[in-house]
Amino acid sequence: MNIQLDTYTIEARLCPVFLVILPVLITINLWAPETSKFQFGFSSIIFSLAISFFGAQFGRNWGKLKEINLWKSWDGPPTTRFLRHRDIQFNSIRKMRCHGIFHDLIPDINIPTMEEEMSDPLKADQIYEACTRFLIAKTRDTKKFSLVYKENINYGFLRNLWGLKPLGIVLSSLSLINCGYFLWIEWNNKKILPETIILTLIILCISVLWITWVCPKNIKIAAEAYAERLLECCENIK
Repeated sequence: MNIQLDTYTIEARLCPVFLVILPVLITINLWAPETSKFQFGFSSIIFSLAISFFGAQFGRNWGKLKEINLWKSWDGPPTTRFLRHRDIQFNSIRKMRCHGIFHDLIPDINIPTMEEEMSDPLKADQIYEACTRFLIAKTRDTKKFSLVYKENINYGFLRNLWGLKPLGIVLSSLSLINCGYFLWIEWNNKKILPETIILTLIILCISVLWITWVCPKNIKIAAEAYAERLLECCENIK
């Protein structure tokens, strides 16, 4: 197979899946230390990569499905919200400049006025979404628009983590229980190894991160940062 990996695929799609299976790999290593030997270690790496490749697509799909509900809870995608006249979060001067640039770049689309937006908000949002898609298509050069690319990776990473969150919590919790049981056995045998405590703490931290850090609030921050960097590109495209 000719597999081409770019930064987005690695960081936004593969890394979330690897975080899901990492507690399982740690648990296997605790119960079967021989897997850390070269021949077993190499095989586990290949296995992890294979799972990550297959899981990346599922993570993206689940993230995209849950993205729809996120946008509804935010009253629309960040770029669409920022382009609305009634929005007060995005700088109004920059908003008007974006409207003017879109009017020049896409002459067959009429940017709605405040009155038109208020009378038909659904149609106005469809126009703003069309402008956003136009802008995305014009900023695919990852070197020229590196800031947009980086923010898109950050958002994609968190969105895919959000899609995988239920699975991540289940696997990390089960792994934590297994590690706790292993630690209890070592305690009874009076031969607790430092690495056992360290690995158990790592899984505990991963579990806490899944529960507390992977949340709509943090995803929204990343999404709005991406939206701002994307709309800033209007000037460069013009």
